[in-house]
Amino acid sequence: MAKKVIVIYKSKYGFTSKYAKLISDILKCELISADKVTLDDCKSYDTIIYGGGIYAFRINGLEFIKNNFDELKNKNIVVLATGFMKGKKEYSELVFRRNFPKNISDNIKFFHLRGGFDFSKLSFKDKMIIRLLGFKIKHSNSSSEEEKELLQAMYKPINYCSKENVSELISYVRNL
Repeated sequence: MAKKVIVIYKSKYGFTSKYAKLISDILKCELISADKVTLDDCKSYDTIIYGGGIYAFRINGLEFIKNNFDELKNKNIVVLATGFMKGKKEYSELVFRRNFPKNISDNIKFFHLRGGFDFSKLSFKDKMIIRLLGFKIKHSNSSSEEEKELLQAMYKPINYCSKENVSELISYVRNL
């Protein structure tokens, strides 16, 4: 395993922070919110794990890595993106391509983890978007399984965060 590891996270509704804490606990490493981290905080670490939620294909708070990439590029950088959608290859690749320019993408190990959904925790704006999406799903004859799950989760929160979901990431970091 790399000598020193830090987990940095930006969590809007709590699922990314659950994964970040789980990873930090398993690897017995530092955990810090992206809102509090500085570039100086990262200098003494060999491996930086950054976690953020996916919103409209963008990874929340990823600017920290992108804006400081020149200073971080000699470190092992692992990015985990969390969202309600399953980590299907095509979707994960799309998220990756939309978030990382070529000069950065070759130096990033990317993981897409399924987080969860709790309608009651959403902001007013996000609730309105989900309600519109829910209306579309209800009136569609071709809704996907995930869309149907989202509709159900509007009434009963769902959480996919698990130790099993981080096992590949943990294994990767331990083998650095």
